[in-house]
Amino acid sequence: MPLVKNLIASLSCPEADIIPSSIAAFDAKYGGFRKKSLTFVAARPVSGKTWFMCNCAVNMAKQQFKVLYYTDNISEAVARIHKIAPDVPDMYVEEMLIFNESNFKKLCLQLKPQVVLVDVYLLGNVINKKILRKIKQLAVSLNFAVIVTGTLNRCIDNRLDKLPKISDLLGINQQTGVLETADCIFGLYNPALYIPSFLLPPKHQLVVCPLKMPNKMPIYLELKANGVIGNWEPEILPTLN
Repeated sequence: MPLVKNLIASLSCPEADIIPSSIAAFDAKYGGFRKKSLTFVAARPVSGKTWFMCNCAVNMAKQQFKVLYYTDNISEAVARIHKIAPDVPDMYVEEMLIFNESNFKKLCLQLKPQVVLVDVYLLGNVINKKILRKIKQLAVSLNFAVIVTGTLNRCIDNRLDKLPKISDLLGINQQTGVLETADCIFGLYNPALYIPSFLLPPKHQLVVCPLKMPNKMPIYLELKANGVIGNWEPEILPTLN
């Protein structure tokens, strides 16, 4: 299986264009995060976006990648990072209540990160189309991967099938232009938000749905009590309201 071997080789090489998340199912299915590209991760509130981002940040830092994590709540982000990894690897965590393009660029030029994570609760309120394009341009010019979070619109709450769809991005796309700018888009789904606990398996599920990546299927992850995200392949995934 040469394709699989080549993918594994590229993921294990620190000089490769791909930065692995070290979430095995994610890397095996989607190949990790590419330098010079923008990945968008969207979900309804309290679905697990920040846990996903913190896991990726910790895992990448453990692999000796230089990580810059932007957040609008630095105390919460640091607390989650410490819960995931009590011995926190070196990374740079910066608070961003109002996006400042010049400060963002200055810090990226100063630190020369290999991956930048921008985890802001309401992306559309602080980042517009022009700014998102400039973030992408900066990632290309400075050769880093950038991962940005956003909130899906409320339409998903009214559907029987709660798995994210590309149409759930239409509201924030008017503000941010994410459909045109992002290279990859993922939606996160947490069944615990919609399904009674007695219908769910004992493991806390987190489903990753590729929205801008053709011919790819969702993957199923476990969000553990300590905040660590691991692999899990369920036999049945309930979708009833």
